[in-house]
Amino acid sequence: MEIDIYEKTSLEHSISNLAMLKTFHDVGVNVKQFAVKTFMVDINYQMDVSLDIFHQGAKQLFRDVEWYDTDIEYEDSYRELFENEGAPEYTLIMKDPILEKVLNSKLGEQFNEFVDRVSHQDNYTEATFDVLPANNGIASLVWFPGMLHELASSLVEVKKKAIELINKLESEPDGIPNQDNRQIA
Repeated sequence: MEIDIYEKTSLEHSISNLAMLKTFHDVGVNVKQFAVKTFMVDINYQMDVSLDIFHQGAKQLFRDVEWYDTDIEYEDSYRELFENEGAPEYTLIMKDPILEKVLNSKLGEQFNEFVDRVSHQDNYTEATFDVLPANNGIASLVWFPGMLHELASSLVEVKKKAIELINKLESEPDGIPNQDNRQIA
């Protein structure tokens, strides 16, 4: 039995969407509330809900989510994100008090490094994560939307890392790590 390249690609993208749904579901996102009827993709008919699934998942992970296509280049507050490379095909701006708190803390640089590292782990799509210039959230700049399951996993990791760093900040008296708070007799 043989399938043509379009059927194969459709199946690969459908499996990616299913993996993305599972990724969001596993962190408590209610995927039943997504405004998509199926995760299946049909390349022949240009039916692909990958970006919709990604957007819906991000909306449940973060408090404020804005979605732009190339028209973001006209938004002055985000111009710094893409001034060197031009506007991406899609941009997702995610703001959240947790992100803002960690970005403006003494662990902000560590979080920035994590975002940068996670930004370059995707094999199936051309996208990056960047910290917003106002240090109040992150942006996902999607240059070429391929299979987005890895991007969704990276997004979840960013949220988990922000929570981890906030918990670390809150558990340290006066901002000094417990291990450094020892005195030598």
